[in-house]
Amino acid sequence: AIFPSLIKRGSLFITDSEFSKNELLDFFPSVAGRVVSVPLGADSLFCPRDSAAITPTLERYGLLPGNYTLSVGTIEPRKNIERLIEAYSQLPFDLRMQYPLVLIGGSGWNSQHIHQLIATYSAQGWLKYLRFVPDLDMAMIYSGARLFACISHYEGFGLPVLEAMASGVPVISSDVASLPEVGGNAVLYVNPNQTEQ
Repeated sequence: AIFPSLIKRGSLFITDSEFSKNELLDFFPSVAGRVVSVPLGADSLFCPRDSAAITPTLERYGLLPGNYTLSVGTIEPRKNIERLIEAYSQLPFDLRMQYPLVLIGGSGWNSQHIHQLIATYSAQGWLKYLRFVPDLDMAMIYSGARLFACISHYEGFGLPVLEAMASGVPVISSDVASLPEVGGNAVLYVNPNQTEQ
């Protein structure tokens, strides 16, 4: 009841992506002409750094510069972490051990099965779950990644993709929702429902 009332009274609505703007227009066509998208920007903490600058931080997390794949986001079905883990598990074991998959993010809804997978593969040594890390450490961990993966089913914007690109890290991303808008032609896109991609 509150949202329709705001829609009637609001003179301007701001979304963080054209995708979100179009979703708002789909649900509330009456806001046409009163909604604009203003994309987010990455914090200046996210920038390329040389190995010497990031090594001390990475060592605290058991990581080496350029030797891991990173994914950042809440552990929940919408983020498609289970499929990312499944795809990673199909890589040759030696490759997984050389370039472990590092997950950063809090526990979200309906995530018990995903946490079981994380525990299983963490025990094998090729997956690391760091949960929450402070902002500066997060920026250092982004900078040290060999690759960043975001294969989410849905993002209103997809700030981690932008943070990875700002950090100078190659990105693999889903080809859905706002993610192609954020990544433009600088990202390798995959279908989030096809594990082999």
